[in-house]
Amino acid sequence: MSLSIHKNKLKKLKRSNLTTKFSKVFVLFILCLMGSALNAQYDSLTQNTRYSGHMILTAGYAKPLEDIASRSTFGSAKHGVGLQFLVQIPLSKRFGLCAAYDRAWFYVDEDELFKRSSTYSSPQISGEMSSVSVNQNWIVNGLNIGGFASLPLSQNQKINFETRLMFGTSFASSPGFSCTYATFSPSLSAVSYKTESLFSSKSSNVPVTFLLGLGLRINLDPDWCLALNFDYLNVLQETEFDEVEIRNTLNQTSTTTKNMDLGYYTFKLGIGKFF
Repeated sequence: MSLSIHKNKLKKLKRSNLTTKFSKVFVLFILCLMGSALNAQYDSLTQNTRYSGHMILTAGYAKPLEDIASRSTFGSAKHGVGLQFLVQIPLSKRFGLCAAYDRAWFYVDEDELFKRSSTYSSPQISGEMSSVSVNQNWIVNGLNIGGFASLPLSQNQKINFETRLMFGTSFASSPGFSCTYATFSPSLSAVSYKTESLFSSKSSNVPVTFLLGLGLRINLDPDWCLALNFDYLNVLQETEFDEVEIRNTLNQTSTTTKNMDLGYYTFKLGIGKFF
């Protein structure tokens, strides 16, 4: 009974954390929208009539958050690379709709794995870890749609501050790596090496995500622009990895299930085209 009560408390705490997380993001986005709306009331500058939207491709630094960056979980992630393809279509002078496809790669922290006495679970083989080999890094994909607001920062409207709030889904691939253990045999006075491998697994669900984006758009000419974007993506429910397989050189195989809270932020630079 006490175990059941404890699990219910954990679930309520997670729901409370998710609500708080979303509330902060939503309030920030509303403040940005209000600022853009107030500015639009006094903005009498003309707008390029050719402009009906733009698409931007950006890439840059990505930093993992939540469980995938935790040192207590299997395959803890460090920095990585983020990629985004963004389309924005204005509905009015300052507001519009947007959609984005995001993909991020996060490198497995080999040094952290090597320092542990155990890796992703209790090793099935005894010995001292001697090496780590990564076969597959973390991969997170996201598809989101939502709205954006644009605020000109210069009189000629060549520099614009933009904010976006989007919702969608994500799917991910967990890492795959091998750990080699050295075992000393006193009777033979020799060292033998055995390897235990964890295989990459695709997420079995597609959790709901939200993405908050902030950025600068610099118009180069009527056709092209540059963009500097910051994006924060997080899931509103845990990502599930079913049947994560572990196998070793002793022909022993086991499977485990992982439920993880995923999130990351990115700083990206890219180029865009008006249409």
